[in-house]
Amino acid sequence: MDEYNVIDLKLFELINACKKTGNLEKILTVSVKLISNIVNEIGISLGIRPRLKQSKETIFNYIILINEVFKNNLKITIFKSELVNFVKTIELQILRKNKNVPLRIIKEAISAYYELRKIKLKVPNLHENFNEEEVNFSMGIDSNFFFSGSGKKEKSTNILKPLILGEIEKKERMIRKSLSSTLDKNSLETAIYLKYLKESLQIKKNVTFKGPLKESLDYQTTLTRILGLIIIGISVLFFTLGSVVLIETILFPVLINALNSLILMFFGCSILLIIIYWIWYKGEM
Repeated sequence: MDEYNVIDLKLFELINACKKTGNLEKILTVSVKLISNIVNEIGISLGIRPRLKQSKETIFNYIILINEVFKNNLKITIFKSELVNFVKTIELQILRKNKNVPLRIIKEAISAYYELRKIKLKVPNLHENFNEEEVNFSMGIDSNFFFSGSGKKEKSTNILKPLILGEIEKKERMIRKSLSSTLDKNSLETAIYLKYLKESLQIKKNVTFKGPLKESLDYQTTLTRILGLIIIGISVLFFTLGSVVLIETILFPVLINALNSLILMFFGCSILLIIIYWIWYKGEM
């Protein structure tokens, strides 16, 4: 008996027991925990950090994070808006400790869990190494044409690059349309690979792919980028001020004692902000 069968059996037993006792809130609590676990599994499979439970990150916000990452990278969403909004609704019921939860909400919570389980089966594990030979491009161009080879082949690639990019973008639109209606593991892998392939051709990079697909995605959200740029900007400002004051002390040694603390403060703040950015950035990956 696999893990999901065990969960189904225990959930069925819990529902029957709670029906007898009238403790329907217990069913909702367990359903939300199951939803939390399955959403976390989906996020990790897609290369996203685990949900920050200790920081009280909500399931809703974590789902939004997953959707934003894939919207920024592939212009698709993993979770439909109806499901996202419903998860927010039932999570609020738990957070508010509402004792009079409608039976409809409890039934829908169980349905949401099983819907998320279907999504879990449809997403690839982006931590696994990817075999580019398994991708079927269906573009009428031999996939070996993309990969590194002789100088003659590279020259041909440069000449036909606009055509190749056009075919890739056409395939991307087709996959995006397909994924917008039905999530599919193979299509999602192909979409990520095509993104890597297009970016590689645009910067004239060797297009042979090795390693896990997660390395082809940018996991920083828009807000993360903005905050990161602000931190870097302030760090550069402190470093510039420190450099200016340091030059002043070199030109006028008499000021060393007066400005020594100021120099240390500027450079210290600059280094501290870089460390904070690095730790924070790694945590967002």
